[in-house]
Amino acid sequence: MSLSTPITVLILEDLAEDRELLLHELRRQGLDPRPLPVTGEGDYRAALEQHPEVILADYRLPAFSAERALEILAEQELDIPLIVVSGYIGEEKAVKLMRRGAADYLLKDRLGRLGAAVTQAIDNRCLRRERELSTAALRFGEERFRLALNQIPLPFALYDE
Repeated sequence: MSLSTPITVLILEDLAEDRELLLHELRRQGLDPRPLPVTGEGDYRAALEQHPEVILADYRLPAFSAERALEILAEQELDIPLIVVSGYIGEEKAVKLMRRGAADYLLKDRLGRLGAAVTQAIDNRCLRRERELSTAALRFGEERFRLALNQIPLPFALYDE
């Protein structure tokens, strides 16, 4: 991913100061974020329709949470990396979020690797998509070969020296 490429970032954060801090840090680290700020579930669902490249989510908001955001991604079968950015939630909760599909976890007072985490999450998503496309192309080729073999009226054998 090129550092000057604009990326659409869905920011699930209720505090405007924290949203600005995240955007500032992404810009400082050479990224060009296009923010979709949301604070609740309705806004979140609507913003998902704009196909963000990455989601930065506070662990808990007044009426929403990163856990619920992950559930919605799973329900809608969306492959959008979600990075939890929180003040402090503890290692146990962070591990639970990672098991549920979060791409990473960062503390708000230690955002030095935010740009790298976002870039890596987006790159990993691209790799997953490429692998899925390669697998689908391979299955398609195998099926075409099988269909062609089934159309041959005489028995034959294939061998490889």
